[in-house]
Amino acid sequence: MSKKSEPDKIVTGSNFNGSFQEIEEKYKFIVNAYGEMMTLINREYVYELVNDSWCRTFGKSREDFIGKTVSEVWGDKKFNSEIKGKIDQCLNGIVFKEEDSFIIAGGERRYYAVTYCPFRDKNQEVTHAVGVTNDITERKEAEIALRKSEKDLRELNEKKDRYLSIINSDLDKAFIYVSSLLPEEIDTQEISIRWKIIPSARLGGDSLGYHWIDNEHLAVYMLDVTGHGVGAALHSVSALNMLKFETLVNTNFRKPHEVLNGLNQVFQMTEHQSLFITLWYMVYNKTK
Repeated sequence: MSKKSEPDKIVTGSNFNGSFQEIEEKYKFIVNAYGEMMTLINREYVYELVNDSWCRTFGKSREDFIGKTVSEVWGDKKFNSEIKGKIDQCLNGIVFKEEDSFIIAGGERRYYAVTYCPFRDKNQEVTHAVGVTNDITERKEAEIALRKSEKDLRELNEKKDRYLSIINSDLDKAFIYVSSLLPEEIDTQEISIRWKIIPSARLGGDSLGYHWIDNEHLAVYMLDVTGHGVGAALHSVSALNMLKFETLVNTNFRKPHEVLNGLNQVFQMTEHQSLFITLWYMVYNKTK
């Protein structure tokens, strides 16, 4: 005899409900364990669901939200000016995203990425707005710090450019002044002196000069002060003027050794920031 087949088992309503309740509990656990804040708002702008993350962030219980309108929770002014328009877009079937900041429990300001997603029923009608909020404070603060750094850097570069412009202008003036001290070229039957100046990238302590000491003697000199910059240039100008106007005391400018000794006494390194002068000095006697 053939064995009779057993009838198919029927899933009863109680079994189905039990399974559904188990799934629902798991769903609630996942939603509440989720780090992001979640809310469910109906077309009357009433909170129907908030998860644990939402309550912890604002330091309130579910009872402070569930069954209450958004305006009751956050105030009419904030609701009408900041929140309602976003929820309305969502209830019209549009996913709305923005970044915003809130004062949370403890008075701390945090930054969040907020997304409102339309929730549709089986007829594809939008019945709710699902709000998902992510904490982006660390990223936002990094962006703010980066923008501040970029702003500070731009301001520093602008200041640097202004200062460099002033410095370059002063250096140009210093170069013009030093150049004005150089003597005119000499081109006579007795003597011819020509020179050419080639400016360097930096102001230095090089200079030259010549002048008639008397009708017979022509002093010619070239000097170089160590280093570069305004300090070396001014040091060079001081020495050049002493030679040009013969202001060294008790010095016969027809005798180079006396001139060198005189300058050495005036320009001691210990008194001039270790700057020293290299000098070539000669006297030409046109009668000999």
